[in-house]
Amino acid sequence: MNKLIAAAALLSLPALAHADELHLGGYTIDYDAADLSQVDGHYVLDGDIDLPVAGGFTMTLAGAVLTLRSTGGNTYALEEGYVEALETNFTGANALGQLTGRFQGFSVGYALGSALGYLEAPLTANTHYLFLYLDTNVHGSWGGMDLEAGPGKALTFALDATDPAIYVRAAGLWPDMAGSPVQLGEVAVGFSAHNNFSWNATTTWGPAGPYLTTQHGGVYVGGEVTISEPGVPVGISLSGDILLDMDYAALANGAGAGAIEGLASNTDVDLTLNLEVASISIDLGQASTVWRKGDYFAISGEFDPADVNLGNLSRMLDGLGSGRASIVVDGKKIDAKFDADINLGDGFNLGNGLLTFAQNEVIVSGRRTTVSTATMQGSVNFGGTHIQCTGSADSQGNFSVSGEAGFSAKFSGVKFKGDITATITQNGFSGKAKAQACVAGHCDSVNATVDIKDNGKIQVCARLPQVGKKCDTI
Repeated sequence: MNKLIAAAALLSLPALAHADELHLGGYTIDYDAADLSQVDGHYVLDGDIDLPVAGGFTMTLAGAVLTLRSTGGNTYALEEGYVEALETNFTGANALGQLTGRFQGFSVGYALGSALGYLEAPLTANTHYLFLYLDTNVHGSWGGMDLEAGPGKALTFALDATDPAIYVRAAGLWPDMAGSPVQLGEVAVGFSAHNNFSWNATTTWGPAGPYLTTQHGGVYVGGEVTISEPGVPVGISLSGDILLDMDYAALANGAGAGAIEGLASNTDVDLTLNLEVASISIDLGQASTVWRKGDYFAISGEFDPADVNLGNLSRMLDGLGSGRASIVVDGKKIDAKFDADINLGDGFNLGNGLLTFAQNEVIVSGRRTTVSTATMQGSVNFGGTHIQCTGSADSQGNFSVSGEAGFSAKFSGVKFKGDITATITQNGFSGKAKAQACVAGHCDSVNATVDIKDNGKIQVCARLPQVGKKCDTI
């Protein structure tokens, strides 16, 4: 085994408390006493170092050269050093592979997952993990995936050998997943051989809620992921921390990212949804997302209207406040809801609005056909009077919403009463009324007109018996 040869004279240093064991970063390291020397006031550990972890497994720091400083007894602090490779003795389905490179800026420890929150990884709180930090030029493989991190990139590493589970975060880490519908950008990666990582949604509003249940997965990535499936009219690009459910048997047979069975995340999402009634693109902030390959996709999150494009229906969210969206694609059935004020033009808005896009395949006269609709509901403020309205829109941007309200007034013993229907389309406001004039308890229908006053109030007018033309404002 290669040894470090120092020109400086060896100094007199405290003897090690044990000849084959030392404590570093809370972790006990077994070593060959012949591999430890004292150089320039420090200890230098030169050789392969076995790190025993739970489950009878071992992580080996191959070709390690570590410079240590005594902190009392047989406990030491790492000052600098490097290793040539990280290796495990995991076998069979637990084989996770090897990382090779020249790892510098090295630190090591052993701690509970609850103490490693700064890693921002899905670690189990009461499980002990071996953790490493390296300034590195990495290449190698884990779980059948090729990994690479360029020179000068930092790598953080956590290992639970009982699963086994491993978490790696490195700038420039690219799993090789060419040809898969899931493409990974610059990421952090965690692997759990038994899919023991878990995920819970942070937002569950809308139709996506029942789909956003607790998910389990075997691969954790922090970075960018893009998903698209043939024949599915939705595409998503996620940026943040993401959990992947893995089919490890398929992975072992060379499936690459084709072994990914599902995905879950609480992060920012860029989404496109191509419906017959509208082509939608939207950026959602801190959205909860679940995707199950060949089954369903569900997402719930917040949006700024400036980050939404609804094609010919885009005007409906122009200039209004932020909102939230919830989208489900379950087979051929699609339900997309936008909870926000809806701009109807000419100063009219649907307050507390709900814009719903729905699409499904149905059988009509023995033929399969696609039905795609856009509907809306909310409250329109007519000069202080709020009328609940519902309506629909088409792919050309045409729309119509309507609501009803009652009115009643009395003029010199003549009661004027009835109901009006207020309608707003892309062309503006219109209204109609069913009105009656009642004298001494006898009522007759009268023709009435409906229009909008300058203050936004609805006015209904009719020529009444005995009193002539009269108007009531709703």
